[in-house]
Amino acid sequence: MRRPAVRDVAISLAAFSAVGIAAFRLFFVYGKSLVWAPDGVAQHYPSLYFFNLWIRRFVYHPEQGLPLWSWTIGMGADIISTLSFHVVGDPFALVSLAFPMAGMEYAYAAAYVLRILFAGLFSLLYFRRMGARTLPALAGSILYVFVSFLFFSTTRHPFFANALVFLPLLLMGVENALAKHRSWTLAAAVFVAAVGNFYFFYMLTIITVLYAVARYFEIAEKAERWTRLAVTAARVGGLYLLGIMFATPVLLPTMLAILNTARGQGDYQQTAFYPLWEFRSMARALAAGTIGPNSTFLGFGYLGLVLVPVLFMRPGRIALKFMVVAYGFFVSLPLFGSLFNGMTFPSNRFAFSWGIFLALAMALVLSDDCHFTRREILAMCAGFGAYVATVLIVLQPVGVMVLVPMAFGVLTISAFAFEWWRERRRPPRNQDVNVGRVPPEWRNSAVRWVVVALLAVNVVTNATAFTDVRFGDTLSAHVDKGRVLRKYAGSVGGLAKKLPEEGFYRAQASDSVGGNSAMVLKFRSTSFYFSIMSRYLTDLKKEIANPTGWSSFAFDGFDDRTGMTALTGTEYYLASNSAMEFVPFGFERYASSKTGVAYRSRYALPLGFVYDSVMPRAQYESLSALDKQSAMLQSAVVEDGDAPNVSKVAFEREAVEVTYTVGSSEGVSLDATAGLLVRTKDRSYVQLAIEKFPQAELYVELNEFDSRIQPPAEREAQELGPNPTPAEVTAFRLAARDFHQPTRLSIFFSAAGRGKTVGWNTPESPYYWGDHSKLVNLGYQERGADSVRISAQGIGTISFESLKVWVLPMTGFPKRIEKLRREPLKLSASTGNVVKGTFSSAGDGVLFLSIPYSSGWSATVDGRPVEVLRVNTAFSGIPVTAGEHEVEMRYFTPGLKAGLALAGLAALISLVLVIVGQRRAGRRRKA
Repeated sequence: MRRPAVRDVAISLAAFSAVGIAAFRLFFVYGKSLVWAPDGVAQHYPSLYFFNLWIRRFVYHPEQGLPLWSWTIGMGADIISTLSFHVVGDPFALVSLAFPMAGMEYAYAAAYVLRILFAGLFSLLYFRRMGARTLPALAGSILYVFVSFLFFSTTRHPFFANALVFLPLLLMGVENALAKHRSWTLAAAVFVAAVGNFYFFYMLTIITVLYAVARYFEIAEKAERWTRLAVTAARVGGLYLLGIMFATPVLLPTMLAILNTARGQGDYQQTAFYPLWEFRSMARALAAGTIGPNSTFLGFGYLGLVLVPVLFMRPGRIALKFMVVAYGFFVSLPLFGSLFNGMTFPSNRFAFSWGIFLALAMALVLSDDCHFTRREILAMCAGFGAYVATVLIVLQPVGVMVLVPMAFGVLTISAFAFEWWRERRRPPRNQDVNVGRVPPEWRNSAVRWVVVALLAVNVVTNATAFTDVRFGDTLSAHVDKGRVLRKYAGSVGGLAKKLPEEGFYRAQASDSVGGNSAMVLKFRSTSFYFSIMSRYLTDLKKEIANPTGWSSFAFDGFDDRTGMTALTGTEYYLASNSAMEFVPFGFERYASSKTGVAYRSRYALPLGFVYDSVMPRAQYESLSALDKQSAMLQSAVVEDGDAPNVSKVAFEREAVEVTYTVGSSEGVSLDATAGLLVRTKDRSYVQLAIEKFPQAELYVELNEFDSRIQPPAEREAQELGPNPTPAEVTAFRLAARDFHQPTRLSIFFSAAGRGKTVGWNTPESPYYWGDHSKLVNLGYQERGADSVRISAQGIGTISFESLKVWVLPMTGFPKRIEKLRREPLKLSASTGNVVKGTFSSAGDGVLFLSIPYSSGWSATVDGRPVEVLRVNTAFSGIPVTAGEHEVEMRYFTPGLKAGLALAGLAALISLVLVIVGQRRAGRRRKA
């Protein structure tokens, strides 16, 4: 194979760009940005914006050092490990530094476009490295990149496109390492992939190892395969490990943080096989603009699929055949979906990488110097026909965006058949041309250009299925172009600019944009939505049955609870103008704007204060969810055996259970004794009549509940009526065929004219965390409420162990706060990495700090090192003695020192290897 010329690469990039513009044209037509309103606004844009603030601050003020902890990420979090999934280590995020902060939306788009172009370029180079000609390699890069994964997943999560870039780099590195030519490229590719995104690096490593083993057995001499296996594995594995070592300054802190997150502790359902409806959905998604379940992003162009039979009919390419077949098993069994997703819930996000092997097969088959035979044409027809028959017969109803792409399969096979027919009729050119060989002008055949054009139109058609409003609402979920930054400023979080600039406090931004708007608006919040979240905050949520946040890694304050709001130093509450807001007790109007009202608390506690008593965890665990909340305002909850010199407190229960009588609307019944809420009509509700308790917070507690939506088969007779036509019955049963229990349930609670909807991930959801209890705060009731209303979506049954109504009197709350305020921490510094201050203690106690607990924090009191305890489940504390004291806490990312040391060792090893290699080369030249 000749090396790809610069001209070839330039032409290919131009063609690739043209296909990209056509595929994404509707973003321009409809005036949409690439920022997806849910996670793009909540996570990706704030990450990029914050990343720029972080790097620019260090560049402008290097004397201040690099902050490793930020108070604007949730309630405070590590920067490197939290953002490593999104921007830290991502080479394409660096592009944003060339844009002004006001233009970060366009930096977001520029980074995405570059990812696509580099994915196309590197895949093209990989296909050329494997022996493909320029035109087939170009077609391969188009087939590999422009798939459902790109159109659906990466437009929502743009950094996912990094995986498309990293995979061909890793495969080229393997080829070089096995060939002992430029072996360093494997280590370089591993470093870029490992530091760029740990999640996809993990799954790409599995793919790369399988590929390396298959390629080794394919290319190694038969007599030496087993004798040289260990040496080759050590050499290639050593290069891989070297690349990982270079990445450890980011990778190691991230791995330690992952081990401390609750995301892997889900209680989702795991089965040996997918249900039939999921297989049907995957088959539909294989070559069309649709999405399969469990993030099965496929949508491959038909050109790759129709040539698979030809690949297996021709000799050789054993490793490629193995990889193509292996993926069929990978996407078909939940076990592999779980393996590729870190042994958690099954997810087939890796399925996009199937495309690189389909594309390579296509590129190599089209590069072969021989025509398709009749048997090969018939094999294409048979394979394509079997797939079409499956779709048309089994996957009813079939939509237009599934049917239309099939035409490209027909046209593609027709083009190959025409070429076969033409060559059969063409007389031999001369006797020197070998039988079956193709004359030189074959590579310029118009048929090849027609086939590539069909592929390009095929992928654009699939893209249209995702972006055209006539076929779906994907684009409607993207923010209008030029309005991303305004979306934050126009939210209630925009009120943060009216808050004081001095002092340490937090602000709860009710109904703000996403979970991390504080990272853009620059205030300290109580909301967090990132994949890497401390499991201690998750534990606290479960202990007090806090219903806010949709998963274990999403946190949105403490359900407007007065006690928890005060405990965490939440001095301001930013609320919309909606009458449904639940402003906690003790908050007074502070400022307002068009977007909402800012309230200030009379009872917010400082960042640090001294408890004079403790409660061991064993005692704390025996309390109810509401009592646990009260306990943290009476004493510090410590792990058993911690702070042994501090006195233990006798817990005083404050919550009062309220009896109720049941009333309901038509179509619903509640049996509290049996624990059943049955709904036979949507939008029905139950009403609990209760005694009024003034000056108290009102809570509804639903314990150990589960939900079941009634399957359509059980509703058939009711919904079709007494005399349905056969067509109506058929249509109903087709629609009901793929029914499965929903992954999320919404329950609406209301009292005194205000209500809130609480979402619950069901066991069918991959984000189910074994959460069966909710304690819902219906707000402070000055005059008391006389009833509570509960309704749930859909027709079905909610079973539960208990349904209780509680009130928490606020009459004694001010005294509780006054006592805790007596010995506050007076801050002198609270920068990212350092917290300093003075305090006094009347006796032995625990200095509580509402700093999320992390092993990265170290502390000194009066210059002497002290242990940082985990207090109140999720926060930090220091045991103290009587007297005046000065405390200093410093933060350093766990694992960063070891990561820097390993990277330094990797650099030293690399230097030694270079020197040794040069000396060996010198000796060979002399010889």
